[in-house]
Amino acid sequence: AMGTRVGTQWLRGSEGTLLRWTEYTADGQFVRRQVWNVDGSPIRSTEPMQIDGYGRGLKITEYDGCQTRIVIQSGTDDPAELARQMQRLHLTARRVIWLNPLLRWDGFAPKAAGIRAMLPHVDSFRAGHSIASLEALAEAISRPDDLGEKARMLAGLNADG
Repeated sequence: AMGTRVGTQWLRGSEGTLLRWTEYTADGQFVRRQVWNVDGSPIRSTEPMQIDGYGRGLKITEYDGCQTRIVIQSGTDDPAELARQMQRLHLTARRVIWLNPLLRWDGFAPKAAGIRAMLPHVDSFRAGHSIASLEALAEAISRPDDLGEKARMLAGLNADG
């Protein structure tokens, strides 16, 4: 399916040095990502983990010279909880603008339960994959009626459900 990542993806520098390696399961679940400097020294490692009371999260290990920083990013597997939190955010924020790099593909659709739960509480849903998309974001911020790709995403919700 468009937007589903499977297997391994890698990025090499101009000299052939491995800079990034990302792994996904056959059903598109994220497994791990490693990022290196051009000299081969590690920059960042990201992998999913289970956090008691919160569901799935990410363990992000960042390397900076002799320092190592570990960040635990919590998440939730409960779409209803995601919807409640997004509703809360939407009620307290002037506007909620969601940037998603996968919107660069016309075939991207909101199939994951999390995105389906959060989308109704987003004012504008926009691509965020290039300088041009970020320039468009700067323009959209000044237009309170901007919806970005929200109509297309809501049509995807209705088509699937």
